[in-house]
Amino acid sequence: MLYAGGQLFPKHRLLCKPAAVPDRSTVEKAVFNEVQIQMFSREFQAALFGLVVPEYGPPPRSVCADLEAHGITLRRPTSSHPPVRFPLPRMNGANVKEHFYNVAKTMTDPYVNLLSSFPSQVPPMPTEWSANSGWTRYFDERWTSVETPMEDVIFFDTEVLLCEGDAPTMAVALSPVAWYSWVSPALTQNNNDSKSRGPLIHLSANFNEIKCVIGHFVSYDRARVNEEYLPQGTKTRFIDTLALHVAVSGLTSTQRHLKTTAEKQLFNNKLWQKFIKDHGNETTGKVAEKSDLMDLQWIEETSLNNLTDVYKLYCSKDPPQDKTARSVFTSGTREDVCAKFQVGEVSFDYICTDSATYLLSILSLRFPHPATLYGLLEMGSMYLPINDSWLKFQERADRTFSDNERRQRELLVQLANQALDRYQQPGSDPTTDPWLWDLDWSKPRLTSTCAFQCLDIHFIVLLKVVRFNPGNRIRFLQKTEADKKLAALPNISAICIGLLIVLHLFLHFGFTSFLRLLCRWYRELIPKPVKNNVDAGPCLLTAQMRIAPKLLRLCWQGLPVHYDQVHLSDSDIAVSQLRCASLVIGIKDPFCHTISSGICCCFWETECIELPNMCMRQTSWH
Repeated sequence: MLYAGGQLFPKHRLLCKPAAVPDRSTVEKAVFNEVQIQMFSREFQAALFGLVVPEYGPPPRSVCADLEAHGITLRRPTSSHPPVRFPLPRMNGANVKEHFYNVAKTMTDPYVNLLSSFPSQVPPMPTEWSANSGWTRYFDERWTSVETPMEDVIFFDTEVLLCEGDAPTMAVALSPVAWYSWVSPALTQNNNDSKSRGPLIHLSANFNEIKCVIGHFVSYDRARVNEEYLPQGTKTRFIDTLALHVAVSGLTSTQRHLKTTAEKQLFNNKLWQKFIKDHGNETTGKVAEKSDLMDLQWIEETSLNNLTDVYKLYCSKDPPQDKTARSVFTSGTREDVCAKFQVGEVSFDYICTDSATYLLSILSLRFPHPATLYGLLEMGSMYLPINDSWLKFQERADRTFSDNERRQRELLVQLANQALDRYQQPGSDPTTDPWLWDLDWSKPRLTSTCAFQCLDIHFIVLLKVVRFNPGNRIRFLQKTEADKKLAALPNISAICIGLLIVLHLFLHFGFTSFLRLLCRWYRELIPKPVKNNVDAGPCLLTAQMRIAPKLLRLCWQGLPVHYDQVHLSDSDIAVSQLRCASLVIGIKDPFCHTISSGICCCFWETECIELPNMCMRQTSWH
């Protein structure tokens, strides 16, 4: 049950009604299938699927062999759970599939009718906007003040003056027949208090009236609507064109990175170089040609999530919108908004109308089931009742998350340092490690000047004052200009001079050698420039990187986890198929598998003939 301000939500009482407890004497026995897995009761089978399996026969012999190969023996169950029983609602169809389709269609039909009623030709935008507070309706070249928009379907966009908080400053709405503008009273009143919080926006006077509001990232606009904070809720639903775009032509994190670099013609990054090396021609410069060569047509068929790119993708033209119009809200003040009032109103995302119409038509083709649209409508109207302890909970949760993230990062850095130290020892071979064997252990070539480029300024002054004479290990050479600096320094004892010699030798030779000891995979985890951030260590390391499972030495079914770009869909790969074909590693239990005639106990074939008593497998992950 959900509470808000001490009141119980009425719509949740029906969901919490307890089911009638059946008489235990009339409960039928548990039903098991061919492999002795407990199934739904006969009553549930008839209600959900429209048929009842009278009796389950013996399982196929191939199924038994496969289960027994994985250590699963079929036997009659000794215990079972009572069949699940509760009153089922009356089915709205012949089976559960028809039931959900009919119910979802009934719930979404009113909103689908509203969306389909929006014309392809929208009313012309007003040439002049009213500065009166509240809502103003523009129809037939006239404007009138209204309480809320009159139509049931609108495109909606709000603007917030960031320097004064999160309250709405201005808003614009577009209906099938008229335009609307909303101005905060805090903007029109002569109030010099920039911290005064303005009111929220009213969209509906009748809470039981079905309305549909469309916008791009509309949850940002919904947070500034007054009715959305009422405990009883409304029948207004929000359609997010951003969510529609992600469902139709969304990008993964890797694709987003490739898309961004492709638009900037940055084909020299590591991800692109791998694709170009395997599939393309490095001399090709155009994005479209690169996409065709590497079989990556999705680059031209997708876009980022911002409204401008979405409009370009679906409407195949640049948006007719001035990008500088919105800058007054992000970096300006209240006086700037008043001075550029007409320009600020024009910043409305009316280009959302064209892309939304196209996206809705594609959504109905790719996701024809009405439950998809119903889920989109309900997720856009979620409600979370809170009290005064919510801010404390947020603060405590953020603090706990930061502490856990810090400890996680410290653990990964510690594991990276341990891996580096383990294989910097003489005679150690990282290619024998089942997790770290495919990292780049090459060491870059450095110049000796980098040692002095990393020194603290005080050390540089000392080394300029006192120079070591290679011909005499006791005396020092002093330049004439350095005598004054040496006299100004405190008295340097023989011990200090000796330590300075060691410091000079280490900084000139030891530091350079230390940098040379850092392998390439470790250096990539250090902020650039590496020579200035060695003390920070691999602080760029995060749990999202592909090296993290290697450092954590993760396993899947007792096998080392390994990422492979080619075999992303394979669950297991023979060692001879990996990049290091001659890799032979003796792994102790629990990673050993006894082999019989070239086949291990779990029926996995192996090609590791060098180890007659064990088989080895690598698991790919993605």
